[in-house]
Amino acid sequence: MLRKKTGLHLIFYICLCLFSIASWTADVRAAPIADAGPDQTVYEDETVTLDASGSTGDGVTYEWTQIDGESVTLSDANTQQPIFTAPNISGDSESLIFQLTVTDQGGLTDSDICVIKVEESVTVEADAGSDMTAEEGDTVELNGIYSDGNEITYEWIQLDGKSVTLSDPNAEKPTFTAPSISEGEGNTLIFQLTVTDETGLTATDTCVVEVIKNPPQADAGPDQTVNEDVIVTLDGSDSTGNDITYQWEQTGGHSVALSDPNASEPTFNPPDVDDDEEESLTFKLTVTDKDGQIAADTCVVEVRGADTPTADAGSDHSVTEGETVTLNGSDSQGTELTYKWRQTAGPSVTLSDSDTDRPTFTAPTVNGDEEDEDDDSMTFELTVTDKNGMTDKDTCVVKIDEPGGWCFINTSVYSPSPGFLNEFRSRLSAWLER
Repeated sequence: MLRKKTGLHLIFYICLCLFSIASWTADVRAAPIADAGPDQTVYEDETVTLDASGSTGDGVTYEWTQIDGESVTLSDANTQQPIFTAPNISGDSESLIFQLTVTDQGGLTDSDICVIKVEESVTVEADAGSDMTAEEGDTVELNGIYSDGNEITYEWIQLDGKSVTLSDPNAEKPTFTAPSISEGEGNTLIFQLTVTDETGLTATDTCVVEVIKNPPQADAGPDQTVNEDVIVTLDGSDSTGNDITYQWEQTGGHSVALSDPNASEPTFNPPDVDDDEEESLTFKLTVTDKDGQIAADTCVVEVRGADTPTADAGSDHSVTEGETVTLNGSDSQGTELTYKWRQTAGPSVTLSDSDTDRPTFTAPTVNGDEEDEDDDSMTFELTVTDKNGMTDKDTCVVKIDEPGGWCFINTSVYSPSPGFLNEFRSRLSAWLER
């Protein structure tokens, strides 16, 4: 009987031990494990997500607590993945430390921490410049100089409008030529600037360029003052515009005939005007470009009346060697004349004043060779100019004669003294020996 009870007691204790071991093993296997996720590095104002999804346990609950760093507000401290906004920091970086505690259904807990390193924000900002307007043919400069970022690079592209060629799409300030806009074509050009910093962060911005038609500019040339006998040229060649045409018309003064009213530089003959009088002729130039845009300008031509001066160098005459000779242009006709003498042939002489109406010179010695008349003749040219710049010319010839010659004395009428005859013979012999 005692053995039977002892056996039953032994079986009871064995079962109790096995139950205790099974319960202890179950408790060990069910202990929760907290996992606060990996440490992170973020920038100011960035949205940060804490992650406890790696935690294990039966029916665990979560509790997040910030234990160090600049205080932040979690979206829900009792959720598996709360979020918060990284704060602005005073230095280059700051660490925020968070502790996660998980609790299972049996009340067992576990904890883990993670570190969030907040760094000063690295930002990049694109600024493509202000919108602008430009005339056809203008050189346009895009401006990305106010973009911001560390060691940024630039990339410009055209998004819309008539295609143009940028001088350098990767420049800070590229240029292009504003295109001509035809009828029906849009005149809006849109450009996009993308800037990229050293970390690969990018930003974009756009600008708009409105191209306006370049109106023509008429230039009828400067006003002129001309003499009545000078052909006048009107000059519209400095007018500008796209494929412009010209139309000249006279709007004032004595009517004249233009060589070609549709030329850029027509000519005409001015009318006769009384001497020392003036008449104003007014002309209007109208230019029209390929788009029908027009512009006008005027010029005035003052025509002066002026009779052509007449030069008179005096009559041809003969002089003797060594004689002082006076040229005479005083009979020349004209208003406020100026004079200019020059020798054109014969032995060279020096005029006392080539700019006067009556210059003088000394007749040179000639060789007396009758076969070479060029050696004893001199030609002089006189040019006279009036107050209007009109000129005329005339010439005169001066022939040089040798001194002396034969003379005959009628001794029946006049009887010279012996001394006179001796002197005469002496001088005659000397002259003949020359």
